Amino acid sequence: ILCFAVIMLNTDLHKASVGKTKKKVKKMTRDEFTKNLRGVDPSFDLKMLESIYASIQKEQIQMPTGGPSEGEVGADGGGDDEGSEAAFKASVNRAVCNVQELLRSVSLYRHTFL
Repeated sequence: ILCFAVIMLNTDLHKASVGKTKKKVKKMTRDEFTKNLRGVDPSFDLKMLESIYASIQKEQIQMPTGGPSEGEVGADGGGDDEGSEAAFKASVNRAVCNVQELLRSVSLYRHTFL
């Protein structure tokens, strides 16, 4: 439930308005986020939920695209396949480490993640 709530919050806080209507869409507040999850699990304390909200509000969770980044394009204008692949793998590794740390911080029990 917490993972789903984090994904939905990330989408809500960082999505661009889509469609023909230009009306302003109300974003989920910290109080709404914590109210939705309070009581779902006794381990979801208010301080932890507020911390999750603040972290996602500050920085959007994004998956790496795997495409060449600035500085990875070779002299011929094309991407360096080996460099791009290495950069992508490094980016994925950093993302996995960040997720593992987040899971450890909210876990009730000590787990070893691969």
